[in-house]
Amino acid sequence: MHLPDAAEPAVKAEAATTAVRDNGEPFDWGACSNRDIHARVHTKQQAVDDALRHAMEICRELRAPSDQEEPSAAATSFEERCGREIVEWMEETVKLHETSEAFEVLIGVAGRTGAGKSTILNMLLEIPELLPSSNSEAATSCACRVSWNNDDTPGRQFRAEVVFRSKEDVTKELQHIFSMVQERQDFNEEEADDGDDAFERMEEEAEIQNAIAEGFKKISAVWGLDEETAECMSAEALLLSNPDILQLLGTTKAIYSQDPEQFAETVKPYLDSSENLQGFRAWPLITEVRLFVKASFLKHGVVLVDLPGLSDAVESRAEVANKFAQKLQITAIVAPARRAIDEKTGVQLMSDYQTLRMQLDGKYHKKSFCVVVSQIDEIDCDVFIKGDARAKKDARLLKDTQDIKVLTLRSADRGRTQNEEATALAKIDEKLAKADTKLTALNPSGPGSRRIKKEKSLQDRLAKVKEEKKAIKLSHTKQKKKLDRAAQKKAETDQELVMAQARQKWTCVWLRNKHITRAIKHDFAQRQKTLAREMRHRNEYDGSVDVIPVSATAFRDHLKNRQPIGFPTARHTGIPQLRQWLADSTLERREEHLDALLNALRRLFLSIQHWSETNCGGQAVQFSRDIIQDLLSRTHSKFLTDLEMELKRGSNAVKTLDPFKQMEERRAHCRREACKAATRWAVKAPEDKSSAVLMHWTTFNAILKRNGGPHYSQGREKREYNFPEAMVVSLLVVVLEGWHRVFRVEIPSAEIPIMKGIEKIWQQYLDELRDQFQAAAPDVMPHFEDSMQTIRGIMDEMRDKVHAALKSLSECSSEVHPEFLGSLRDQLTPIFEGSLNLKGDGHFKRRRRHLYDEVKEASDDIFTAGHKKMQRRYKANVAKLPQAFSEMAAFAGAKVMAQTTLLLDRLGGATGREWAVADMQPSVQQRLQTAIMQWQLDWRLPKLDIECLKREEAGIPREFEEEVVVAPVKTEVKAEKSEGEGGEPMVVG
Repeated sequence: MHLPDAAEPAVKAEAATTAVRDNGEPFDWGACSNRDIHARVHTKQQAVDDALRHAMEICRELRAPSDQEEPSAAATSFEERCGREIVEWMEETVKLHETSEAFEVLIGVAGRTGAGKSTILNMLLEIPELLPSSNSEAATSCACRVSWNNDDTPGRQFRAEVVFRSKEDVTKELQHIFSMVQERQDFNEEEADDGDDAFERMEEEAEIQNAIAEGFKKISAVWGLDEETAECMSAEALLLSNPDILQLLGTTKAIYSQDPEQFAETVKPYLDSSENLQGFRAWPLITEVRLFVKASFLKHGVVLVDLPGLSDAVESRAEVANKFAQKLQITAIVAPARRAIDEKTGVQLMSDYQTLRMQLDGKYHKKSFCVVVSQIDEIDCDVFIKGDARAKKDARLLKDTQDIKVLTLRSADRGRTQNEEATALAKIDEKLAKADTKLTALNPSGPGSRRIKKEKSLQDRLAKVKEEKKAIKLSHTKQKKKLDRAAQKKAETDQELVMAQARQKWTCVWLRNKHITRAIKHDFAQRQKTLAREMRHRNEYDGSVDVIPVSATAFRDHLKNRQPIGFPTARHTGIPQLRQWLADSTLERREEHLDALLNALRRLFLSIQHWSETNCGGQAVQFSRDIIQDLLSRTHSKFLTDLEMELKRGSNAVKTLDPFKQMEERRAHCRREACKAATRWAVKAPEDKSSAVLMHWTTFNAILKRNGGPHYSQGREKREYNFPEAMVVSLLVVVLEGWHRVFRVEIPSAEIPIMKGIEKIWQQYLDELRDQFQAAAPDVMPHFEDSMQTIRGIMDEMRDKVHAALKSLSECSSEVHPEFLGSLRDQLTPIFEGSLNLKGDGHFKRRRRHLYDEVKEASDDIFTAGHKKMQRRYKANVAKLPQAFSEMAAFAGAKVMAQTTLLLDRLGGATGREWAVADMQPSVQQRLQTAIMQWQLDWRLPKLDIECLKREEAGIPREFEEEVVVAPVKTEVKAEKSEGEGGEPMVVG
């Protein structure tokens, strides 16, 4: 078999992607290729859901004994009651249901502590308090994955699985901590040979003390013991001191709840180091936390993964993080806006090794990678305007800024006027109160009051006071109107001020977003240039990347019906756009998965439909079953042989592909790069190629003691140092082009010639079957042609399987290249240890020289060992291909034979019936017929959710959209108090 050249295959490979073929059946999902991918995926998802629902219902009907059956019949085994093919049909239905349920697209969310990852994840799910914010290293110390909850049991709408570390894993860490305590004790008992030695020993002791302090921080969190108490214990004694903790190790704890807030509170102690769990803190003991929730965003296989990083000091957690990293299909890097604006780009939050890893995995492109600029609401407009050149030239922003100054003064002025009017009203209220007091005094009650009230002097005084009160009331009404007018003007001014401030904030946010986005896109384009030449035919490698600015806190305000300043709609927060981007990024993978399911479900449907049509043509069809089966057996045997040979040719052709050819050709170059990498290990900013400033010798020594890292500097500029990863970048970056050619182009493109060969063999087989039926049983031909639709569909399933096998081989790159890093660590560890043995005066320089000399001498061995380990892992994956192809041939043969057997069973014959169900009751037959007809109807006229087919606009608007904002303004009115006057402040507005 000849593989196509590497110049064009990318385009062809895309065209060969698995798809549902329209073989003539009038199904809506088979005729939706002209719709956009969003509509196609929705249509196919509905078709899969409908098919599995009906298929599982048919399985239940077949399994349930009839009400009219005798107990002895019910006791008969299912295998005896049903034909072999029916049993296999049901088993395959269950497997397809499990495959549908197990489908996942993993989306990794990465970023520094405090970047707002947890809040963003909560807003994507619209469950505000699900994940605690990252307020410490422990909050992100273990991987946390959130996926759809398939459990519909009442009270289990939310569930969690907390995976605790094994006893062996925890014991190993505790033993390491106690060994450092012993090492510190040994240091204290020894004497230094000279001053230099004493100074170095002091530095080493400080390093040990820092490591001990970090270890006892975990011991204190879990066991509640201080360092002085705990260091007198052994690892085993410490574990045995708390049986409750010991019982947790190696277990998985399940948590259930129907209330999201209650659920969040229950899982919080396992995610947040600030929370206690029955007297202790659990976070140091946890490997992984899995959350399952009823959030619509996750419904069709989307899994959000919050990763703490790939360099955890705890091996079990590092292993989990690395496994996730290999499986991630999509990565979102979260960079806070305040940090991204200061750095060159937010993309630099990824190390060079992480970037290389994504490139080698084939995921460093716009369909699998995006940058999320978080916390865009945190902005000081005055500072931004002064420091941004474009802000100083933005006419609208300048006008709003000037308006804010004017409106602020006007608001203060009108506030004073309002307070003056309120004070005047308060004085009138006092006069009114005094008038009421006089009226009360002039209106006596009790004995003799009637006589007193008749006195003319009293009546004159009462009339006068009433006139005074009337005048006061009139004055009060006028003053109240004046106060209302003043309050209204104040409220209007405050409303204008709030709107101007909101417009100003949004404009500043927009301008800063634009600046950050441009910088990130430029940086990404430069980094992707290495791949551009080889992948120029693939539109996802066009150098662009989506940058999505978000404010999770502003979106949360909208979620809780509050109006955040500067973000008039939820769309302005960016969360809807991020949610849509993530959902869209899964569509191609979902469609590929759904196509494979539908091709298999179509065969199951047509099989059960044909089976249900008992004796389609009655007994009028005359044929010899034995003769036909003999002819079919010979033809089928030849078909299987040809198919196996074709698949073997395809497998052998793939075996000739060598992703390491370029690496072998550049062996000398790689040796030089290894030496260069060793010379830059001591550089303070190794990513800056123009810098030669060395790190402090204590930092260098600390890295060597950690076998090259990872080590995190604690200075003002926090950096992660990792010598082995830095060297891997230097060595493997040179093989990117050849690596991509094989894994991303040539392996996927192998599908085209393989499928051409299969299609040719398939057609020859069908032609021979047709000729044999025509010659041996011409009356059977109409029914034979009816079965051909199903048999042709089996070839589509073959295409799905070939595509899946080659895709699996293509994606094995994510487990191949880490072998080089593992090998490199093994090779460098003794070199680092040997360097540490050089002590005394000038040891920093001598250690650097020692590393260079040793790496130079061992560079060939280093390269060869890593090369061989990668080759072994790659060949192990390639070796799986022949077996997978052999299983495909067996699958095709079995399914085609099952269809021909079904055809003969439908038409009758002298031998037993493989597809028959013994003694099926009419009521069961009727229910089965109804289920099959409803299945067909749902596929022909699906009940699609019109709202889901509508694609709402989710992009971030440029304009502020002032008309949608209702800004509540409360004005506090303070009435000035004259001496001796009382009264409370009033609130108006």
